[in-house]
Amino acid sequence: MATQGANEILVDHPLILVDHHPLLPQLKKNEQLSIPIEEMLAKFDRSSEHLWRPYQELICIHRVHEKLHKATEPSSYAPLMVSIGPFHRGKESLKAMEECKLHYMRNVLNRTREEHNFDSIQRVFKNCVESIGKMEEKIRQCYSETINLESKEFIEMMVVDGLFIIGIFHALTGTKLVDDKFLFHNIWGKNTLLWDLLLMENQIPIFVLERLFSLTADHKNHPKGMSFQGVALNSFKDNIELPRKINTITKLKLASLGEDVTLLRNQGIITHTLGTDEDVCNIFNKLCSDIYLKDDYYADIHKRVNIYYCDRWNFCKATLRRTYFDNPWAGIYLVAATLFLILSLIGVIIRLLEYVKSKKAP
Repeated sequence: MATQGANEILVDHPLILVDHHPLLPQLKKNEQLSIPIEEMLAKFDRSSEHLWRPYQELICIHRVHEKLHKATEPSSYAPLMVSIGPFHRGKESLKAMEECKLHYMRNVLNRTREEHNFDSIQRVFKNCVESIGKMEEKIRQCYSETINLESKEFIEMMVVDGLFIIGIFHALTGTKLVDDKFLFHNIWGKNTLLWDLLLMENQIPIFVLERLFSLTADHKNHPKGMSFQGVALNSFKDNIELPRKINTITKLKLASLGEDVTLLRNQGIITHTLGTDEDVCNIFNKLCSDIYLKDDYYADIHKRVNIYYCDRWNFCKATLRRTYFDNPWAGIYLVAATLFLILSLIGVIIRLLEYVKSKKAP
């Protein structure tokens, strides 16, 4: 039997078999177990906020599952050079880039300086801080977990990291790349940095970058109407090669064998600097390890490709093209053989007609 007091529930001990449970106090017979209601409700409220936070609509920046981090050593999902945002902030191996961030931030602010007016830089920087400060709560809601940083440190991180990214993009798309000692004289560093900027855990919200970009835009030296997305795309396009069209789709398979990787490499679809094609094959085979795929963006394409492949006429055409028209000489031989067969058939028909005609003649 349970009775309720002002702030607690009293449960008659004989009605519930809890006397041997290791996590509950040991009670004597006919004693009552006291459960404080307000304390329990407070725990429920805190746990509810924590448990349901990853499913809020604004969240767009998530942690990568620990299993994926452990798939490679070092983790392919952790930054090697620079920390962007809160998830990897303060790591000892990434602190060397903090001074570099300030360098690129100064470059961005210097672009906004009005002639003979150094106060304009402070004014623009103040606008950046105030503008990001107004969006602090919205920014925090974009992360899948609570960010335990004070307001001042959080806003400073967003402004510095955001202006650093904009400064990097300016350096990559501008004409002064030769003067940029970090990017121009450090090819390994540039490639590693760009890769770090693509990592899921190493992000800040896109609207933060767009706001900082608009506040620091150099309208004199920047094309009118150029957006942050356009600058970002121009920054990556020279460092990311798009695959060329495959000659026949029937040759494209999952790279489960070394021969598949060889085919993709010969077609210019992939390039690698690993030891052998089998090493690349092993990477492909581990891509979906511990990953549950309910659906994907290419499901409709997969369905249409399978329908096309299972059509007997399309299959016959592809087989004919692959077998007899794989090179020009094979096609010429096939055409010549076909003409010879047709001419031979015509000759046989003519002789048969002459034979029938001669039989009918008196």
